[in-house]
Amino acid sequence: MSFLLQLHVDHVAHVHNNLAPVLQTLSAAALDKPALDAQVTALVAACQPHATSSHFEVLLRQDLLNVAAQEIMAVKQDPAAYYALLRGRLDLALSLAEHGGCDDTVPWAILEDVLKCQTVETCSHIFAWIEQRADRLTVNMGTAKAKSLTLLRTLNDLLRRVSKTGSTTTFCGRILLFLSSVFELGERSGVNLRGEYGPEWEPVQKAVSSEAELSPTEEKRDAFYHDFWQLQTPFSKPTKFALPSTFSSFRTSSGTVLSTLIEATKRERVLMGTKNQGATPAAAGTKRKREDLEREDADKTQYFFAKFLTKPELLELEIADPQFRRQILFQMLILLQYLLNFTEAEKKEWQTPRNSALQINFTLDEDGEKWCKETWAKVVEELRSMSPHGRQYTDTLLLILRLERNWVKWKAAGCPPFDKPALPQSAFRAQARERRKKILAPPPPPEWSHGSKGLSEMWDRGWDEIDDAMTAPVVEHDLKSFARMIAQQDQRIKMRTMQLERMKPKPAPAAAAAAASPAPSGEATASKDGEAKPSNGAVAAPPPAKPKPVPTDPTIKLAEDEKHKQSWLALRHARLHHLHLMSSIKTSGGEMVPELVKAVEEDEAKRAAGLQKARDAEAGESMAVDDAAGEDGEAVEKTDEGELGLAVDKADAEDEIKTEEADAVVEADVKMEDEAAAAVTVEDAPAMQEETDAHESQTPERSVALQLPSETEDVPMGESAPSNSMQSMQ
Repeated sequence: MSFLLQLHVDHVAHVHNNLAPVLQTLSAAALDKPALDAQVTALVAACQPHATSSHFEVLLRQDLLNVAAQEIMAVKQDPAAYYALLRGRLDLALSLAEHGGCDDTVPWAILEDVLKCQTVETCSHIFAWIEQRADRLTVNMGTAKAKSLTLLRTLNDLLRRVSKTGSTTTFCGRILLFLSSVFELGERSGVNLRGEYGPEWEPVQKAVSSEAELSPTEEKRDAFYHDFWQLQTPFSKPTKFALPSTFSSFRTSSGTVLSTLIEATKRERVLMGTKNQGATPAAAGTKRKREDLEREDADKTQYFFAKFLTKPELLELEIADPQFRRQILFQMLILLQYLLNFTEAEKKEWQTPRNSALQINFTLDEDGEKWCKETWAKVVEELRSMSPHGRQYTDTLLLILRLERNWVKWKAAGCPPFDKPALPQSAFRAQARERRKKILAPPPPPEWSHGSKGLSEMWDRGWDEIDDAMTAPVVEHDLKSFARMIAQQDQRIKMRTMQLERMKPKPAPAAAAAAASPAPSGEATASKDGEAKPSNGAVAAPPPAKPKPVPTDPTIKLAEDEKHKQSWLALRHARLHHLHLMSSIKTSGGEMVPELVKAVEEDEAKRAAGLQKARDAEAGESMAVDDAAGEDGEAVEKTDEGELGLAVDKADAEDEIKTEEADAVVEADVKMEDEAAAAVTVEDAPAMQEETDAHESQTPERSVALQLPSETEDVPMGESAPSNSMQSMQ
């Protein structure tokens, strides 16, 4: 055992002897990275194979702690040299970790020990070195869990040490930004999963003793002092709203405090010489000293987060400070947003058994929700009205609160990962192919041929200018076209009226104010006729309706005439084609046209529906007839020759009746021709004979028909002449 211990001591001594020259070189002057890497490479090669990671870690830790012990004297003498010496030692530890001399967690372990024994000022310089070497210190941070835990533990300990007031606030922000850049956005180590809050606000003591007699002013001041600082209890511990009396107390106190803060802002604006909300001194038109303007510019970059001073004598001075008022109003916005998460609808969305630590036994009713929203609007309006830069400051706060609301929702959902799985190559190609098809596909036809409805109509009508619409003849003769023309004239009248309104001279401010101000009660007002009219609240008789003024503008008059013309043509068209619908229209004149168009459309729809119904019924009947014909065909096939003969005789009888009727018609025609021929003179007989011969040659069927009676006379009684159908059957 003693042999192994002696061997370990020998190895440590060997490493120390090789490390000492490098440390002396770093103490004399700072080395750049290539020179330091060359010395570290030679050091690791010289200490092999006996040196291990623990040997270098022990020696580097001891050397750095010896340097850190000299901080007080070194900072007083030459702080720059001391900070350079620390950075050199830290560079050596980092380079050894990169070249395999020690484990990659050794730099962060050494940093943890050094930061614990240094002042905040020195820690700020050391953290500046961490920011400069961030890319080298965070290599393999995702895979090396021990390294990330050491880094997180080191910087969290530093955050707990650093005060959150004064100039160190910037230092805290630098640490938080570094942590957010190192760890992923969904890292659960940066989330308060259990919903823990900070220390609870300690209630303030009474401003004056309860035994002393107070004046009304002092009692009011003491009550406001108590209400003002009582708000900090729910601000610091929102879970207090689970108690029944907390919300009512907060509602009363916040109303009193908010009204006082609003009055303080109004007094400040009056002192600044302006009553405009959020107005700057330049916009107010007041002269300010150059020192005041420079101080306001400095306020843009410097902001002091002071702790609350709760002495009663200081409360009035604190309220006069706009930065203090902003702090209180911002706290109210944070708490109001927290309360709005506990309505019935919101609780159903985010409350689950997994986030029971974030839930409290409190539900905001409808009245409370309405009050919270109204108070939110008042607070935002008050923040915007405060100087300097009220609008920019308020917009920044609202953005922060919106991001905080999204953060709370993500936290209540169990911190799901933000990362999305990579898209497979096949799916990516398929999407690219579909997108390419859409790009190369021909565009759909436009709704209007010339970009818009109006331009397309002008093109279809053959108009070259807008003035052509005044003289163009009406081509379409239906109610829709007339209604469209009337609407165009109405639009032209409206546009011309608006143009004339803009061209009117504006009334003088004094005359406008006199016209807008009401007459005093009890006094008489003079009418245009010079008669006094009482204005003591008595109800006067309504004035007679004024006639519609006749348009004097030529453009409007021309449009009115064209509108009347189109209305008359539309009504005439409706009288000729839709007279049965005009009785159902209740309006008169040109106003009937739109109603008629609507009635015609409804009538056409009813007719189309009736026609479709008739077609459906006809189709059903034809199907029934086809079915019946099929059944009759089957019956005919089943009959014998006797039944077929009866059917043939019946058909012959029908043909005979038709033939007799045709003979009667022919006889009547022959009789009429004989009478006409008898009336013709002898001189016209040859011409008439030629015409008759030509007529008989053109109508052979008629000659055949004339011979039918002679053939039928030889048929005995009771027998019928053979019909065409019978001859075809034979």
